[in-house]
Amino acid sequence: LEMVDSGLLLSFVEAFFHAFIHYYFMRKLLPNRLRSYQLLLMAFVYALWSVLRLPALMGTSYHLWMNIFINVWTQFVIIFLFQGRYWKKLIVWWYYEIIKAICQAVSFIPILAYYKLYGFSGEWAQFVASVESNTVLKLAYVAFFIPLFLLFGFLSVTIWRRILMRKFSLFYLLFI
Repeated sequence: LEMVDSGLLLSFVEAFFHAFIHYYFMRKLLPNRLRSYQLLLMAFVYALWSVLRLPALMGTSYHLWMNIFINVWTQFVIIFLFQGRYWKKLIVWWYYEIIKAICQAVSFIPILAYYKLYGFSGEWAQFVASVESNTVLKLAYVAFFIPLFLLFGFLSVTIWRRILMRKFSLFYLLFI
């Protein structure tokens, strides 16, 4: 595999695990009609379409339509496959989207520190594009991102279950 192809493969793996973990944790917090094979299929489709949004195509109409498709697909999953009130489904989904964004930003910090050590002074978009195109850096980013997302997800599920069992007060969340 060439560097670009292996970077694309890593992007696919990252998108697949992101979608699978995201929906898995939502499944722990919300009642749903999902079976395991549906969960895997949804994550696979999400990853497949996410990877088609190559950085070289950013700003084109193709990139715009891919983003719209991903957003509609995710909304479809939230609205129709998870049960409960719509606002509750959206809050859980937004919560995991915020956790994902935080984990992504934190995962870039060690790589950014490495770049700064060697005198990189470009813009953020240029930095992200260089990570996406470099297999080693992308692998380091994924190695930070996935375990961090798993940690925060399991911690969230554990705290929520403790709150429901009345073994944990919402007051303590202020300290966290």
